[in-house]
Amino acid sequence: MLEYVLFDLDGTLHNLDPLVFVKAYLGAIGEHMYKYGHEPKRLAEVILKGTGAMVSGDGKRTNFDVFWDYYKSCFPDKLDEDRAHFDYFYENIFDGLRSTSGEITGAADAVRHINGLGIKTVLATNPVFPMTAQLKRLDWTGLSKDDFCLITAFEQFHYCKPNPLYYTEILNILGTKPENCLMVGNDFREDIVTAQKAGIDTFLLPECLLNPDGADISTCRHGTFSDLILYIESKFKSASK
Repeated sequence: MLEYVLFDLDGTLHNLDPLVFVKAYLGAIGEHMYKYGHEPKRLAEVILKGTGAMVSGDGKRTNFDVFWDYYKSCFPDKLDEDRAHFDYFYENIFDGLRSTSGEITGAADAVRHINGLGIKTVLATNPVFPMTAQLKRLDWTGLSKDDFCLITAFEQFHYCKPNPLYYTEILNILGTKPENCLMVGNDFREDIVTAQKAGIDTFLLPECLLNPDGADISTCRHGTFSDLILYIESKFKSASK
């Protein structure tokens, strides 16, 4: 029985080039933190390496703790005040990056349609940002937290894509099984291959395709949002009989 549809965010629910976004993000936070004595290039290096530490984490600590422990190892005397400065940035400045985001036709309508079928949706975006930032990015799509039963963020999660245990953690929080879920995304490695390793059915949206390994996407189910709705309705209705 299909109970949950998991959606990636970037390149799935909105058109966002990750390279353009990361450059703009690091530039904005570097400018903000320069006021507090940080050299932007050095800060960017620490943020990227801290993010890498979360991606390669062993699951013993939340991504929040992994990031800030690494940050503390680089700036041991600034942790408490810098966390407050980061919080201010996400609350008041981060939304200025909205210009890096573009609409994907049909994305928001698809999420609402699926919810209307009685299927719950999950925002399965990589939990390398705090919840404040995840909600800002979600707002860029025209959707809100009320459209999802779970949003993955670094305060709560212990794993990141492309670790299959990221998806297992979602399943454990939902209290469901892989066969009750469908993962939808644009990244062949992180959204499709990794979710399949966790036993979850998948659907690839290739409009903003990320396929760094050059894999043959014909090996997986893929199509438009209209195709996705048709697949979900057929799967949902057949399971209801």
